[in-house]
Amino acid sequence: MRRLLAALLAVALVTSMGSVPVGAAPAFGVEVDTPAAFSVGENRITVTVNNTASSDDLFSPLVEVPLTPGLSAPSDPNPVVVSSGESRTYAVQNSSYTDGDSLFVYGESVPAGETRTYAFTLTVERAGDHTIEADVRPLYNEANNVRASTTATALDVGTLNVAVLDENDSPLAGATVSINDTSRSGGEISETLVEGSYDVSATVGGSATPTETVTISPNGVTNVTFVRPSGDVTVVSSTGERATVENGSTLQRTTVAGNATTATRFEVSAVVDVPDGSAVVSVADPDGIPSGYTAVSATVDGSDITVTRDDNRTRVSIDSAGLRTVTVEYVGYGVGDVTREGTVDADDTARIAAAVADGQGVAALPYGDVDGDGSLTAIDAMYVAQYTAGNRTADYGRP
Repeated sequence: MRRLLAALLAVALVTSMGSVPVGAAPAFGVEVDTPAAFSVGENRITVTVNNTASSDDLFSPLVEVPLTPGLSAPSDPNPVVVSSGESRTYAVQNSSYTDGDSLFVYGESVPAGETRTYAFTLTVERAGDHTIEADVRPLYNEANNVRASTTATALDVGTLNVAVLDENDSPLAGATVSINDTSRSGGEISETLVEGSYDVSATVGGSATPTETVTISPNGVTNVTFVRPSGDVTVVSSTGERATVENGSTLQRTTVAGNATTATRFEVSAVVDVPDGSAVVSVADPDGIPSGYTAVSATVDGSDITVTRDDNRTRVSIDSAGLRTVTVEYVGYGVGDVTREGTVDADDTARIAAAVADGQGVAALPYGDVDGDGSLTAIDAMYVAQYTAGNRTADYGRP
């Protein structure tokens, strides 16, 4: 590469000396820019040569970038002309005007009245402030040069690992992971990211996971695990070491049996082990109890927690580590309130009678089994009619 650059310099010198005055004052400008996410590792740097103020073409400028302490060139810095994507010749060799090596890029001629931007990769080896300088000169006249520089603060980086798993802990190949609204495909993602805060979520088959906000620390490793919900209670997302439901800790029960004037209440609870970080638990609506609720609420270790509902499941967020007891309470309807209007009246009698006539069972009207025999019959319609007439108590017994 060095021999090639030297040959190009020699050819340029021979072909241009007769037509361009040596020592002419430079009539072009230079600007150096770093990427917005300037960080430790590889960064694309741009040097823009502005020849708009000149009436002469700038013949094949040579761009020299000193590799000051903390900066180096990768094995292939891949210099290109930004507008066309055309590759340019380069070399890494002793600087022409300072100590150490420089990256030399053989530029494309810049016609009068135009600009050219050259992009190339530099490796930043440490976090902190770095000054990147570019000396641009025509190949035929080293003294006819312009220097420009920029100083930027390189942030450190860390690693984010994201796993999207099925109920058997196998990665879901069809998953899409979103990191600050940028998508990656696959059930296992590992990214090197600039230190800072990131929102992480995933989608599988149109179903979205919770969003976890994590902090990437310098040289640190942050793990996020998403699990497709299954069964009664599932930890669907966790940060740090994976959170789990303690074996045998899940309980379902009816806490208030309810009657004609009191709503039936149900409860699902489980103990969740959160080693560190945070977790989100998904609790399925319990089987074997009437569906339809006037309210759903949750507590973690007895403290009220805001919940979200998704496909007959309730999501509960846990924001601190330890063994945490999660309890979800469901407030149903009064026994006999099959219309779910808040009272037991003649409309409920008519609805139960019609369901019995159509051969429908308890599954169709779960709050219609007022005598508790497990089936929907004309007796249930009769009891509700008697209650509305004042001939039965709220428990459907004799007054």
